[in-house]
Amino acid sequence: ELIRRRYGSRTRASEADVERELALLDADGAMNDSAPSERRYEIGFLVIAISADAPAEDVVEASSQLSQARNDIKTCDALAARAEDFGPGSGVRSNVLLKDVPPPLAQQIPTLVPGQFTDPVHLVNVVSIAMLCSTENVGGDDQRVEEIRRELVQTNFQRYADAYLQELRRDAIIEIR
Repeated sequence: ELIRRRYGSRTRASEADVERELALLDADGAMNDSAPSERRYEIGFLVIAISADAPAEDVVEASSQLSQARNDIKTCDALAARAEDFGPGSGVRSNVLLKDVPPPLAQQIPTLVPGQFTDPVHLVNVVSIAMLCSTENVGGDDQRVEEIRRELVQTNFQRYADAYLQELRRDAIIEIR
């Protein structure tokens, strides 16, 4: 009870923590007995068109431009506003399934939290990056999310309890009589 009163507000699991844990579980294949959860993503894309036989320098230059944009853009609204500065295919798309995203980007997206970008990827005629705006479960995976949230809170609680116990041991004065 002392730990709960002292650290209770710090043991909460944020949405980003839950999303990160879900992505890790999905990536590891550590699923419960239910079918794999299908997730819908809202993703923002920035695309620079290059020719299929472009020299490596053009790919590096396009990647550099996208990396600079990645440093400047912090939200999906900002990405949508800047999309016209880039090539066709740039912008924000909702309700995207990973199977509909090019594989090199699709591999990176589940590891992101909203607001993060993938690394630049060279596809056939473009160099592209994607920003994760949001995710949602398809098919009512709410029980799984709540279970993960409880586990994260318990893990955080245990971590604070262990740290407090170490602090008490460190500060203890033992008298021998």
